[in-house]
Amino acid sequence: METTLNPHVAAFVTHLLNAGGVISRLTEGLIEALIESGWSHADATDEIIGSLAGTINARFASLPATDLERAAELLDLALQAVMSDMGQAISKSHRQMRRHRRRR
Repeated sequence: METTLNPHVAAFVTHLLNAGGVISRLTEGLIEALIESGWSHADATDEIIGSLAGTINARFASLPATDLERAAELLDLALQAVMSDMGQAISKSHRQMRRHRRRR
């Protein structure tokens, strides 16, 4: 049975991956730069996360709290869906490997 991909979901996933990838790489690079400058990992992480939160806060301060709460909820739901499906795929793969080994 073929499932038609909802274009809005596809766009959400694209935005999610683009934003997550860019922010992750940027954060990692900034933390590493501070560590190389003598900061502890914990202090560097706290500093960069605080800076990112401050930047986003300045831009999003006028948004309704419900919009931000919904955005966070959607991110959490997307993560849960991916992790659930990956867990099921891994379990299925392990079952198939066990069956294959028994046949030998």
